[in-house]
Amino acid sequence: SEIELRSFSVPRPSAPAPHPAPRKPKIGFFQKLFGQQQKIIAKYRVEAQLHLEKVSDQAMAFDQKLQNWQDQKADWDESQEHERQWLLRKQEETNARVEALEQEWLAGRTEAILEHANIVLDASDYDDLISKDFVVQFDPESRTLLVEYLLPSPDDLPTTKTVRFIATTGELKETPIAARDAKSLFDDICYQICLRTVHEIFEADAPANIRNIVFNGVTNYIDRATGQEVHATILSLMVERDEFLAINLARIEPKTCFKSLKGVSAASLAGLSPIAPVMELDKSDNRFVDARGVVVDDDGSTNLAAMDWEAFEHLVREIFDKEFSSRGGEVKITQSSSDGGVDAVSYTHLRA
Repeated sequence: SEIELRSFSVPRPSAPAPHPAPRKPKIGFFQKLFGQQQKIIAKYRVEAQLHLEKVSDQAMAFDQKLQNWQDQKADWDESQEHERQWLLRKQEETNARVEALEQEWLAGRTEAILEHANIVLDASDYDDLISKDFVVQFDPESRTLLVEYLLPSPDDLPTTKTVRFIATTGELKETPIAARDAKSLFDDICYQICLRTVHEIFEADAPANIRNIVFNGVTNYIDRATGQEVHATILSLMVERDEFLAINLARIEPKTCFKSLKGVSAASLAGLSPIAPVMELDKSDNRFVDARGVVVDDDGSTNLAAMDWEAFEHLVREIFDKEFSSRGGEVKITQSSSDGGVDAVSYTHLRA
């Protein structure tokens, strides 16, 4: 596509307004008679000289301003051309990566399938009503894509049913949603997110790389019995491609459809009852080694360039682990050999 750059915004200097030249004097009879002719002519010559000098100075000043403007514009045009060339190179690189990804995706490469699934789910539009937070894995042998999706908690949903203006008092009176309706709304939203996610992935999977999708809907909540934070799966579904694509989603009732596909959940999702998922994310990997702590001086005197490479890897793991652990993430270090070129692996949720 055409690359549009910013235009030069500095206005071109305007030429100075012309100053009227002194009018040549007309010497009358009496002025000649009384000998004022030479004086009048001398005065005119002085005024004419001053006018000439002033016009010359203004012209030189304008020429200098114009030259400065032209130099600025030339520098701007040169910088914009450099930026345009850089953008063209980046565009070519991006297009090449996209084309390479498409070829790998069409060929059924695992990494490309995962990246494509992430792109599809990132593009899913919920109008900022629901925070998208998910992680995906793919099993090439069974051609199964596993999606772990963070569902909203009941506390995240709106509690107001109607708002009425009281004219006599100037107040707004809110009517809350009934508890039963709030639970029904939460259940319906969760089932719809599940079915919509599966639909979007299958619909975008033109090469039919994915045979099955496992959707695990998880949520975070406070256990009212213990006061502890809980991260649990509350619904799980495994569905085969052809079976799902045969469904007319425009005419179904979400919960009934979910149950007909042998989805697993409690009778009411709003009860936040944990269930055993159909399939879980696999975090096992024989490349991983036990993590160890690395001591770094608080005064910044530690020379990272001189640090042993293995210690440096553990230091990086520790830093990333502190960053991601607050969001439920986990970082692991691989062994020094037979690690496929990977130094560390992070399991974390993707946020959009």
